[in-house]
Amino acid sequence: MNGRALLLTLLVVLAGCAAPLDPGFADTTSTQVQTTQPPADGTPNAVQTQTQTQTPGAVDSRSNPWQEGTLTIAVEAPDGDSRDYTVLLRDALDYWEANSEQYAGYALSFDVEPNANDADVVVEFVERVDTCGEKREVAGCAPYITDSRQINRPERIQVLTGLSDSSTVLVIQHEFGHAMGLNHDDEPADIMAGHANLTTLPMTNATDKPNPWDRSELRVYVDYSAVRDRDRAETREQVQHALDYYASGAEGYVPTNISFVSVDSEAEADVVIQFTDASPCGADPGSCGAVRGQDPDGDGELETYTNLQIADGPRHRSHRLARRLVARLRLRVLVGIRVSRSVPRRLLHRPPGRLVGIILPG
Repeated sequence: MNGRALLLTLLVVLAGCAAPLDPGFADTTSTQVQTTQPPADGTPNAVQTQTQTQTPGAVDSRSNPWQEGTLTIAVEAPDGDSRDYTVLLRDALDYWEANSEQYAGYALSFDVEPNANDADVVVEFVERVDTCGEKREVAGCAPYITDSRQINRPERIQVLTGLSDSSTVLVIQHEFGHAMGLNHDDEPADIMAGHANLTTLPMTNATDKPNPWDRSELRVYVDYSAVRDRDRAETREQVQHALDYYASGAEGYVPTNISFVSVDSEAEADVVIQFTDASPCGADPGSCGAVRGQDPDGDGELETYTNLQIADGPRHRSHRLARRLVARLRLRVLVGIRVSRSVPRRLLHRPPGRLVGIILPG
């Protein structure tokens, strides 16, 4: 990439590089200050010896590349976005006002003026950070500033919209850390670490969506290896009957655009149905399922399903009807309908001696 190279925040992994100096000066990437690495001969240098007696994470005093004690911060947000980002920005910057001298080596304060015309830094809240250097799919992007000759006011920091308040504050803190010369190996590790677990604003739970999957065609793999040869044809018929029932809309309980396609590999399947020799439900000889998915807003409930595992225990030929009903009931999980409120009574009928268990981990 020609021109500026930027540090960034990924949703999972963080990485980055240094910004260049003004024209006529060498790039600073190879001359970053290292305060914790001894010389090649193993002899501790003066910086390392000194920092060992300081507060953990503290660095030596160093010159302020911004050459100002107070930076003016402007704010830009997408049109129509009414969220008050100024409060979140102020919360993040309060941390650095209290800790910049300890971690960055110089004191810095911030004056947040959302519409400032002469800002030192503009924080852009954007719906998508397309690229940051060579990285994509990122949650934030900022210049890595270690020298006054790198600065071209106003510098711009991008922060992804749609994150929860706490994650938005964390991304802002992380990006401003880069703008003050901190890298991913620097303290404070909980802010500058190269990995982050971020959450979004509240999202609709999977059980409240017409289709909780991210696709309308679901790939199904069925493992018949534990089914006796004489029962295999009948079992295949029952499974297909259940799939056809839901593909046809389940009498109005399932969107009609849901369809199923059989695949030959468990690894590529959204839904895995397995018949087992031993009961997967403990003492219950019935059927158990577990659904996995994504919980981006961190509320403990899945917002999107990514995989459903269905395990069916040993059967007796007298339970043919139960097999069909259990298969139907189990597959209701596919469309996120809560059994307690939506399943027709006739599908909840349980023949004597049959127990149906549902496991839906949050």
